Amino acid sequence: RRLGFLVTISGAASIVEGSTASYTAKIQDVLGHVLSGQSVVWVSSDANRALVSNSSSGKVNAVNAGSATIRATTSNNKVGAKAVAIKHGAVISVSLPKSVSVKWLGGKTTVTATLRDAKGHVVPGKIGWKVSGAGNISVASAGSNKATITGGFLGNSQVTATSNGRSAKVAVAVVL
Repeated sequence: RRLGFLVTISGAASIVEGSTASYTAKIQDVLGHVLSGQSVVWVSSDANRALVSNSSSGKVNAVNAGSATIRATTSNNKVGAKAVAIKHGAVISVSLPKSVSVKWLGGKTTVTATLRDAKGHVVPGKIGWKVSGAGNISVASAGSNKATITGGFLGNSQVTATSNGRSAKVAVAVVL
């Protein structure tokens, strides 16, 4: 009587677009004994997201954000599978409007920072907000990409949004 087999895949659960990850398959019988001598063929459920670059070695290229399942099929047709999330890359640019105005003494306006990765995709990220200048304005963001600017005294100020070492500034005119 033949015992069943278990194929377990090890490797990253997520990969950043443009990078490569390696996966390995561990083949065991139901008693947990590692079986050797089995060849493995690797495939992806979605080559537009995660492309298996070498079907015999488990190397996977992250192509586009989304998800895919990486499968390892043994020479005796046993299959192991691992879900993989492909994520956008790190923030490389921050953009804000060039300028805004806000009414003095408590007027409010909202600005939105847009973060992009190397491929130009809009990506999430932590944003730090900083105020400078003579307008005595304040900024509140609640940790999001939107900031509410509250007017102070007449004058000009700047608000800077920074994420992953990249920043952008918006000129703020406090007006009557």
